[in-house]
Amino acid sequence: MPTPEDVVDAICRGGWPRHLNKPVAQAQLLLRNYLGEICRADISSVDGVVRDPIGVERLTASASRNIATMASFTKLAKEASGERGLNRTTATEYVRSLERLFIVEDLPHWSTHLRSRATLLRSPKRHFADPSLAAAATGATTHH
Repeated sequence: MPTPEDVVDAICRGGWPRHLNKPVAQAQLLLRNYLGEICRADISSVDGVVRDPIGVERLTASASRNIATMASFTKLAKEASGERGLNRTTATEYVRSLERLFIVEDLPHWSTHLRSRATLLRSPKRHFADPSLAAAATGATTHH
């Protein structure tokens, strides 16, 4: 039976085949480097628009803090703004570029018609392709 620490380690290591036998700290370093490359190069090449790497990095960290929530683009922009500023439109463009890179994905709202005509959720929830990316974006570590 896995311990809670084993589960946290598995989340931080992720499902990347080359990371499965690596120490968690090494896997997280590789993931932070991967995200850094996405923020510096891939985000601009995916749609040919030059993006601010620091803004993308801050937006990615904001999205990871709000994983599986219905956080609005306005909220993500506000959290990611920092010194350089980030507005809702820019945050939306950054997230859409991250979606094209298959880093984040929105899970559509869920509605049921079992007993109610009301929609249970009205906004999509944003997820990372692998939870280890969210851990890397926030700099999360495991301590045991």
